[in-house]
Amino acid sequence: MSYSCYSCHSYDGHGGAGARLVPMPLNQAGFIAFVRNAGRMPSYSSKVLPDEKLADIYAYIKSLPASPDAKNIPLIQELLKGN
Repeated sequence: MSYSCYSCHSYDGHGGAGARLVPMPLNQAGFIAFVRNAGRMPSYSSKVLPDEKLADIYAYIKSLPASPDAKNIPLIQELLKGN
C-alpha cells in the first residue's frame, strides 16, 4: 500500500509542499502521535497505517541526510559574493 508521503514531502524529505522532515525534530513516539493527529495533513489511523509501518517510515526518514548549510555550497557562496 502506498501512502504517497513523497507527493508532499518529496523522496528526500527536503522538498515539496509539505513540511521538511529532515532533520527530523521528533522522536519516534512524537512522530507517530503527529501522524495520527495531524491537523495540516491527512491523519492516518492505526487501522490504515499500523505503528510498525510508521516505525519503518520513521527509520527511513532518520536515515536521510540533512541538506548542507548554504555556507558549504560553493555556487551559493559565489552568488553571494557577486562573482
